Amino acid sequence: MFLVCFGALSYIQFFAADQLAGNALNKRELYREFDMPRGAILVDGKPIAESVPTEDGQFTYQRVYNDPEVYAHLTGFYSLANMSTHLESELNDWLTGKSSDLLFDRLSALFTGKTTEGASVELTIDDELQHKAFNMLPDGLRGTIIVTDVKTGDVLAMASKPATTRTSSRCIPPRPPRRT
Repeated sequence: MFLVCFGALSYIQFFAADQLAGNALNKRELYREFDMPRGAILVDGKPIAESVPTEDGQFTYQRVYNDPEVYAHLTGFYSLANMSTHLESELNDWLTGKSSDLLFDRLSALFTGKTTEGASVELTIDDELQHKAFNMLPDGLRGTIIVTDVKTGDVLAMASKPATTRTSSRCIPPRPPRRT
């Protein structure tokens, strides 16, 4: 009986660990990731999405979106119930610090005892141009303005209406509008 238990435990620990960790029903990794400080998404050096420490609640950090009406369609959202979208999803490995390019930082944090933090990501968006593009779109009209630098291909502004956020900057924006 001891050998059967030892064999089953060894199989789970060494051979089935990746499969069990990647199972959609396993929420441990999601909760652990949600409790970590994610890196900020920056525009002109200012965070448009950042993790801030909380004093109350189940998790240590909360994702905050600054100026959400203007940037929601770029950042998307990071939610425990609805997962993540847009840049929050596409840059998840960087924002959580799990990217292979950040291996040295993770090892350093392991030996120094510091909390592993995600990397911040600087966008090519120009804040002033983004606000001008957003304000040029009339309310009640569905539309998008995209401005690029023709020499480099950098996206300088990407504004879209209708905005899909609430007025509070401390809330997670709701799901993006459905495509019809």
